[in-house]
Amino acid sequence: MSSHSFQRNFVFSDFMIADHAALHALDDLEDLFNWSSFEQPLKRLYPSNTGRPSHPLLMLFRILLLQHLHAISSDVQMEKMLARDLLFRKFCGLAADQQPPSHDTISRFRRKLAAAGLWQDLLETINAQLSAHHIIIKEGQVSIMDATIVQAHQAHGKSKDTEAGWCVKKNSQGKSDSTYGYKLHSNCDEDGFILRQHVTAGNVYDGNKREDLLTGEEVQLYADSVYDSKDGRAELERRAIDNRVQRKGARYKKLTQVDHDWNKEVGVTRAIIEHQFAEYKERYGLRRTRFLGLTMNACHAGLAAIAHNMKKGLRFFQRFGLPEPVIAG
Repeated sequence: MSSHSFQRNFVFSDFMIADHAALHALDDLEDLFNWSSFEQPLKRLYPSNTGRPSHPLLMLFRILLLQHLHAISSDVQMEKMLARDLLFRKFCGLAADQQPPSHDTISRFRRKLAAAGLWQDLLETINAQLSAHHIIIKEGQVSIMDATIVQAHQAHGKSKDTEAGWCVKKNSQGKSDSTYGYKLHSNCDEDGFILRQHVTAGNVYDGNKREDLLTGEEVQLYADSVYDSKDGRAELERRAIDNRVQRKGARYKKLTQVDHDWNKEVGVTRAIIEHQFAEYKERYGLRRTRFLGLTMNACHAGLAAIAHNMKKGLRFFQRFGLPEPVIAG
C-alpha cells in the first residue's frame, strides 16, 4: 500500500461532538512546530511506493510522541487510547469513522524508525525549529554532558539482552554497584534542551563519547571529571571551547583546595543535566529498557529526547510567547 499524506479529513459526525477545553490541550503543541517539515525525512523510511503503511507516516510519528508524552508504554494500550480518546484522535488526524492504526502497525513503524536511525534527524529538525524561534539559543551555546545507566530488563538467562553491558559505579556510600544495561550519553544546554545523544552498551567509558556529543557550536563545556584527560583538554583548546570540566585526582596527584572549589563551582551548572536524566526516568520510563538490542533502545531514548524538547519548548512558548522565526524549520 502507498502511504497517504497527513491531513485532517473530518466527517460530519466530527462536528456533532460538543466542544470542550480538554479537546484543545494539544493545540499549542500543534501551533509551535511546522509539522509538515517532518514528512520529508519520514518518507525516507519507505523509498519505494510499495510496502508502506496505509496510515500517514506523520500520523504514526505523532502516535509515538503521544506514547512518550503520556507515558503509555504498551502499543496495545495505545491502540485502545486512539480508539476512545477524542484528544488523541484529533491530534493524530483520525476522523470519527476511521479505525486507528493497529498495535502491530505502530510497532512496525517504530522498528523502521529505529533501523534507519531516523530519530536523530527528527531531533535535529525539532531543535532547528526551536532555534529559529530563539527558544534554543545558539549564540554563546553551552554544552553540558554526562551519561546515565538504563538497566536492562533482561539481564540473565536465555532472554538476556546480549548487546547490553556491565557498568560499575560508586554509590553515595562510596561502594561499587554493578548494573547490566545501556549507557545513555547526552549533551544538553543551560535550559535543559537535549542537543546530542548516543546510546551504548553499559561498559563503554563515558569519556570516549565526548567528541561525538559536541555540537561544534558550543563556547563552553561543562562535565564531570570522567571527561577530563590530557587529550581532551588539548582538543577543547584546539576548538576554542572554554574548558569547564571538573578536575580529576590521582594516587600521586591529590586535588588541591583550588581544585575542590573549581569542581564545586562547575557542579552547579553541571547538575542541570542530572535534572534531565531524572525527568527521563520519572516521566519517560527510562529506568529500565523496554526493548531488546542497542538499536531499539537508542530509538526509544531518542524519541524520549524529542518529546522532552517538545514539551520543554512548549513551556517556553506558553510562558514567553514567540518572536517571528528567522528561518523555516
